[in-house]
Amino acid sequence: MKPTCSIVIRAYNEEKHIGRLLTGIFQQTIKDVQVVLVDSGSTDDTVAIASRYPVDVVHIKPEDFTFGYSLNQGIRQCTADRVVFASAHVYPVYPDWLEKLIQPLENPQVALTYGKQRGMETTKFSEHMIFQQWFPDHSVKRQDHPFCNNANAAIRRELWEQHPYDETIPALEDLAWANWAQKQGYQVAYVSEAEIIHVHNETWAGIFNRYRREGMAFKRIYPQEKFSLFDLFRLFLANAANDLRQVRRFTLPSYVISSPSTSSPSTGSGTGSLAGFSSTSSGSGSSTGSPSTSSGSGPSTGSPSTGSGTGTLMKAARNKNGIIHRTYEIIRFRWAQFRGTYLGYRQSSTQLSWKLKQTFYYPKGTSIPVEAKTRNVDPILYHELSGSNKQGRSE
Repeated sequence: MKPTCSIVIRAYNEEKHIGRLLTGIFQQTIKDVQVVLVDSGSTDDTVAIASRYPVDVVHIKPEDFTFGYSLNQGIRQCTADRVVFASAHVYPVYPDWLEKLIQPLENPQVALTYGKQRGMETTKFSEHMIFQQWFPDHSVKRQDHPFCNNANAAIRRELWEQHPYDETIPALEDLAWANWAQKQGYQVAYVSEAEIIHVHNETWAGIFNRYRREGMAFKRIYPQEKFSLFDLFRLFLANAANDLRQVRRFTLPSYVISSPSTSSPSTGSGTGSLAGFSSTSSGSGSSTGSPSTSSGSGPSTGSPSTGSGTGTLMKAARNKNGIIHRTYEIIRFRWAQFRGTYLGYRQSSTQLSWKLKQTFYYPKGTSIPVEAKTRNVDPILYHELSGSNKQGRSE
């Protein structure tokens, strides 16, 4: 008997995160699932941790990796008619994540669905803004554009058999496939209830390379599109300015956990930046929470002061340092984003050599609501254990 769905996970050095994702998968309301892990040469304990769960492991060579190739290899091992994709460094928020994600596929005209993504405490602020912009709190049953993201998505296997993922482009294989599906008359659906937390702890070079490869891919998919030097500066200034206006109003959902992931199964029970779609996001309302300064300004290590004015001065100094750090982070992120996009457009004809793959995939050291929307569903409870600091691949 076929499982309800098969889940393909792409992984490279994800020992910090793979245990949490698999824990969340096996706490879903849908129990009859097949999980396929496609590992592209991990040198850490990713495969060992995954092997503690009922998971099929597919090994590919690092030099053969592209996002499309990895997915195609995984899907070939799938036995279900509905195939779910999850990045190895995401984890589902709710136990009905799978149920909600594949529900639109009951309509035979829907080829692909994708779900909401949010960041965690260590996510850079501009990344939070991108998540809010491209993964809103309301679902869209029939989307009029092909944007999607394979970090949290599902497709019909029969359509993949007609048109496998493009293995030659360096990124955006999801956009290319969705674009094909819509041209065949099929629909793309967005499901806000199918929410995951996406852990992006990239270096600045990693952010730049992510947007550079997406710029290369977008130009290949849409060769008529242009991204000029004027676009670079216009979008950089507009997005950075908007981020700086929004930074004080941002609060994380209460269910977001701050530390990295598990390295073994949990025994506890459980109770979603695109090179061609860049634009400014806007917010409305006023915040009732305090601004977060978690991305660099930690708590004071000194003892609390009992003086009448000293505590206020210390708090003001910490807030000032936090604002300075966040401003620097916003400017640097947006510059890496749009400079990478600009250069990617100009390098779109470059062949994806092994040297370029190493740069892209194997790095060294490898409007905002007042409150984040929550559902009337108890989130999955994760038991946190320490992990290593090895860096995996961003996607």
